Amino acid sequence: MNGMWIVLAAAGTAPEASFNGMRLAGILLAAAGIILIAVGIIYRRSGRTKTVHKLNIAENVNISAESIIGDRKYQQDFFIFTPDSDDGAAGESGLLAIVCDGMGGMEGGEIASRMCAELVYNGFYQMGKVDDVCQVLRELVSAADAEVSAITGQDGIKLNSGTTIVAVVVRGNRAYWVSSGDSRIYFLHNGRLERLTRDHNFRMLLQEQCNAGYISQEEVDSDCQKEALVSYVGKGGNLIIDTGEVEFGVAQNDVIMLCSDGLYKTTCEDDIQRLMLQYASNTSRLPNVLARAAMAGGRAGKHDNITVLTLSRE
Repeated sequence: MNGMWIVLAAAGTAPEASFNGMRLAGILLAAAGIILIAVGIIYRRSGRTKTVHKLNIAENVNISAESIIGDRKYQQDFFIFTPDSDDGAAGESGLLAIVCDGMGGMEGGEIASRMCAELVYNGFYQMGKVDDVCQVLRELVSAADAEVSAITGQDGIKLNSGTTIVAVVVRGNRAYWVSSGDSRIYFLHNGRLERLTRDHNFRMLLQEQCNAGYISQEEVDSDCQKEALVSYVGKGGNLIIDTGEVEFGVAQNDVIMLCSDGLYKTTCEDDIQRLMLQYASNTSRLPNVLARAAMAGGRAGKHDNITVLTLSRE
């Protein structure tokens, strides 16, 4: 897989055409050693830490990100966002930010997270401006699932790797989001922190049974498999894909934050809200502050990869 880039393309279809109903075989293009990026550039982590702060001119949005390896041997988180550009295509389509958290032995998770992010990113901008952003994001994630589930190693054997994904598109005063897995999107609005996503794990299914009266809350909380994912890109079908939209930037100090589970599993939501409120007017520092808070929590030597990406209006 080294040097392989998979790019989504609308074969034989005008860029402005709807993505709905298009067959996977007609939109996937594999290119070995050739980098094709529809808009902007891709930001990658290198080494233990990657810190980025940019202003997207087209949407007037500050974007800051921090990704650290934690105590793991491999960095399997990956993030992409539309860079500081007033390019016409980016201006029409909107700003796109993605965080993926890979899983799988050795390089498997890193390949899965990078491939998924690039598929969705490139596919979104190759579509041009679309009317139903949430539906396009949903179908791009579903298409990426098919590709990621087919990843093989150099020996031709499937790697059985996968990745979570959370992504946000900002267009005008609206933010559209998509999620599969247990990475999260938080929205700080009017001083209140809201979690937009739900964790697609076994706890979610157990909680549904509890709410229906079939099992007790104690049984939910004590289940040793409750954190196991039931949906992720690379599962190979039957994904749970959530989407939604919110007004963004209409209130002072609105902040959208995307993160991998390395943040919230060692930092409680009360502390996340406190820090987001404290740095809402200076979000360039917020991802670093949150990542350091996550490293300070939990058990020493057990910290997962941690990625935090924030979006705020100028």
